[in-house]
Amino acid sequence: MATSPYTPKGKGATVVKEVVDTINSLGIFANDHKFLCRVAWVESKYGEAPGTYRSGYHGGIWQVELFRLFSICTSYNNISFWPLSLQTCSLKSVANFSDQK
Repeated sequence: MATSPYTPKGKGATVVKEVVDTINSLGIFANDHKFLCRVAWVESKYGEAPGTYRSGYHGGIWQVELFRLFSICTSYNNISFWPLSLQTCSLKSVANFSDQK
């Protein structure tokens, strides 16, 4: 059964591609040279690796830890230099990430 980026615990190359395409459409990265796809593969084999969705951990396909995401998104030294679209997107991500628990 196919999953989508909006399916809880979604996995697979299609999910990764849709998420990366969405991020790229926002113009946040000019060309990431498939960096986000490679991170997803290394961290969780596109969500297919055992333990990707282990109990008590909500890092998902990219294995993002909430405290790391929050520290990056709220760091005064970092966020003030980011483009406004990325600042808004990042802060929304923290809120959405918390809602996924």
